[in-house]
Amino acid sequence: MKAPHIDEDRFYQYYVNHWNQTFLDFRKDLLSTDNSFHAFQWTLRLLEAGFFYCYVKFGFYKLKIHIYWRSWVPALAIILILMVIMSYYGSLRVVIKERWCCIILVQEEKSNSSCEDDCRWQLFHDFFVAYLGIMIIFNFLSACFRSPGVVLSKDGGPELEDKDQNKIKKWSSINSSGGFCFIDPILNIAREQSLVRDYYALVDLSQRNKFNDDDNDDIDSRNKDQYFPNTRETFCRKCNTQRPPRCHHCSICHRCILQFDHHCVWLNNCVGYNNHRAFLLTLFYLSLGCWYGCLLLCQPFLGLLKRQVNNHGYHLISDNKTGFLDLPPLSTIFSNLINGSLEKEVIIKFIFPLLTAVGLLQTIFFGYHVLYVASALTTLEYKILLDTQYNHIMVRNESSFVALPNIFCLGWYQNLKTAIGYFPLMFFPLQVDTRPKNHHILNIPKKET
Repeated sequence: MKAPHIDEDRFYQYYVNHWNQTFLDFRKDLLSTDNSFHAFQWTLRLLEAGFFYCYVKFGFYKLKIHIYWRSWVPALAIILILMVIMSYYGSLRVVIKERWCCIILVQEEKSNSSCEDDCRWQLFHDFFVAYLGIMIIFNFLSACFRSPGVVLSKDGGPELEDKDQNKIKKWSSINSSGGFCFIDPILNIAREQSLVRDYYALVDLSQRNKFNDDDNDDIDSRNKDQYFPNTRETFCRKCNTQRPPRCHHCSICHRCILQFDHHCVWLNNCVGYNNHRAFLLTLFYLSLGCWYGCLLLCQPFLGLLKRQVNNHGYHLISDNKTGFLDLPPLSTIFSNLINGSLEKEVIIKFIFPLLTAVGLLQTIFFGYHVLYVASALTTLEYKILLDTQYNHIMVRNESSFVALPNIFCLGWYQNLKTAIGYFPLMFFPLQVDTRPKNHHILNIPKKET
């Protein structure tokens, strides 16, 4: 639920009334006799309404968190990434040295350790951690600040034009249009119009390549509803503009995005035609970095866990601060991390579960997006396809569902190459335009029948 842009008093009253109305609807639906009550949906609705009710009731809305929070989410992600990198160079290099650079000799219950000062393994890990950090941050910022490809209306768009001053304003990070922390992305109208022309050309090329040259039927005379994704142009009433195929309006940033995939809260930007590659590489390097960190810290973490079980038993959290997860406050951890005085045991307990959880989620997320790209579909189009399949089989009780042919699919390998570009370049911090420039294709005369 998103409240309209109103002043503070009306904003307060809006969500108070919203909570009251939601609770009345809940009671009415609960007492109804038509068996239409859905517990899970009502739980989500009550949690949402209750959250915003508490938000306005306790006066948090005066801080305008609901306006600025989206702009700060990418900054939070950058801070977490930098914390993990700093934790390695501040404390975890000792773990690397003990594991790969020190030779432990045990003779007659006496231990003698010999550590190399210039350890090649340590130099390798130092370089690789720095490389992963650079690639993650570079691709993250590229996806955050790079325009996804926006279809502008003839007057510049309602979100861009200031009718009183007759000026074109930049996109704002506060409006979830890219950027963060009040650092706004650059609006280049000529660049956006060029992206639209390129996209029209590539769509036109995809349609022509799907048909045999010996076919006498004109492409425009074909029934374009027989393909999914649809190959027709559409008209957006909200932006009041004609838009190319596979273009959708984002309800969060209020723009029509070329080849719209989804709006990413962590990027504070849409993922579309022009920044999809940076988004995919961000997921790839995040997953790789998390599992690399887990590989480095797995043995030390299990050693700490075994020592904890032997000394204090299976206690994660204990009143006497002897539990395995009884860690100092986050403020203390952050300050000690900056000072370089954070104990390696504390940071291993904190970083390893974080990397494991984030790595698992990012790997699943990345796997799904690779599947979408290999199928020449976006996240939104894949969801539409699944909803259509569910409607045919479960609602209409049809025995089978035959998906419409995808005219944009060029084979899984070529689809991946179109999205990523030349594969060796993905290992360098470079912004690459994966789609070729094909303005001239638009002027190719169609074959006469």
